[in-house]
Amino acid sequence: MALLRSRPPSSAPQASACGILSRVTKPRSAIPKVQSRSTIGELSGFCYRRYESVGTVPTPFNVFLRSQKGSLIFFLACLLNAVAIGNLKAAQDDSKVYTRTHSAGRSPTEKNEVFYVYHDQGGSLNHFVVSGREGDYGDIKIDDGDSLNPKSGKTNIKITYSAASSQGANFVHMYWNSYGNYWGSGPPPGIDLRGYTRLTFWAKGKRKDGKPVVIDEFKIGGDIGKDHNSAVAMLGPIELSEQWTLYSIPLQFWDLSSIYTGFSWKAERKKNPVGFELFLDEIRYEKGESHAETVPVKVPTN
Repeated sequence: MALLRSRPPSSAPQASACGILSRVTKPRSAIPKVQSRSTIGELSGFCYRRYESVGTVPTPFNVFLRSQKGSLIFFLACLLNAVAIGNLKAAQDDSKVYTRTHSAGRSPTEKNEVFYVYHDQGGSLNHFVVSGREGDYGDIKIDDGDSLNPKSGKTNIKITYSAASSQGANFVHMYWNSYGNYWGSGPPPGIDLRGYTRLTFWAKGKRKDGKPVVIDEFKIGGDIGKDHNSAVAMLGPIELSEQWTLYSIPLQFWDLSSIYTGFSWKAERKKNPVGFELFLDEIRYEKGESHAETVPVKVPTN
């Protein structure tokens, strides 16, 4: 052990412990830099390879383990290796979650005559999720499992707007997107909806003062070229009846190759000062001619 602790003469090309601390070791610039998580895992074997290249000790690994410095370096290398493996597994798990999310928002096949944004709460036919709220988002409460009086199926969406201006924006905007909590990494999340000619949905509204609910716009898509939307189409402003009414947004002339925002609505506080309850059901993309049951849109007069 005394030999290992002593410093070799300057004329003797001896190596200490791992071959990294002695004069015969290559300069620091020769040590490979870490380029990615995967290369960190190679550091555990790096010390041994560097010392073995010196070739001055017949059993370098034994000497290496018996050295205090060598033991410390070896321990740190193993620790780095374990961290690298953990990071790699976490990255793989994230990839699996991302893939599952993308499969839930899969593009339709040619056989699909309808492609749902919302059908029923937790239904396998749903392809978009409420993952965007803008403006006075604190004024909104949503129940996607309201079962009091659905238009079809077992449930509908009920949205309660308080008009309290919690964030001081004096408007609310809610989005149904193909991905939940998307922050810009991974493959583009837009869904290819080419072949569909319209978006239809059932809606009704109710206000405490008995006046009609005014929705400034119902919309699909967004800024073209941004947020993975290839088109934008909207309907509004609209005064909603208290009875279920079918609405339709024509899409036959739009590029639907990448739709990230499958559906959204926007309302202003000044047009709904006492708030409202908004009900939505059977939001879906359809093929074929315009729906015969769609009623004319009633536009606010003021």
